This record gives sequence, C-alpha cells and structure tokens, in this order.
Amino acid sequence: MKIILLLLLSAVGITSVICSIIMITNPDGSILQLSRDLLKPTPFKGFFIPGLILLLVGLTNVIAAILLLLKKSNWYRWSITAGAIITGWIIAQMILIQTVSGMQVLYLGAGLFILLLSWQLRGKWVV
Repeated sequence: MKIILLLLLSAVGITSVICSIIMITNPDGSILQLSRDLLKPTPFKGFFIPGLILLLVGLTNVIAAILLLLKKSNWYRWSITAGAIITGWIIAQMILIQTVSGMQVLYLGAGLFILLLSWQLRGKWVV
C-alpha cells in the first residue's frame, strides 16, 4: 500500500505541475487543447489562475511524495492535505465548469484513494 500511495502522490504531483506550468505560460489553453468555452460559467477569463491553483495542487502532492519517500514524520499530514486538495479542486472544477470529464473522474478517484491510503497508513513508519 505504501508503494501505491507513493506512486499516486508522484503521478498526481508531476502531471499537475507540468500541466500547471503549461497553463500559466500559455493561458489561452491551446497547447493542452483546452477551449476557453470551458471557462464561460466561471469567473476566469483564461487558464492562468486555474494554472496557479493547479500548481499548488501539484506541489503539495510532490512534497507529500518526497516526505513519504524520505520517511519523515510529517508525511501523513502532507499526504492527507494533498489528497484533500486534489479532491476539493476536482469537485470545485466540476461545479464551476458544469461538466464532468474522464480526466476529472480519474483525478477525483486518485485524490480519494490518496486520502484512504493515507488514513490506513497513519501512524506507521512507511516505505
């Protein structure tokens, strides 16, 4: 279970950081083939601010993965936080853009699984 948690945190973290950098540097969404129509029901005019939020999501997951790998005592708090942030971000995204995609379902599942695995492994010396 520890390896699965590490892989989930790493995958969510790395993909989120990469996509966030693309969104921040290219806020029209064209590189990621994101239509600005997605943003019509939201307060955002481009993908810059959502990219900044996604960067926070990604960095939190990367930090949690590193702390887990290094067996630091505070890995659990970071992992729970990372799972809660990705879960919250995906739910907020679904509500704001008023649509659900396969990618959102995948990342929502990953966030919930991170929360469940973190809870299961709490208090245990990991990796």
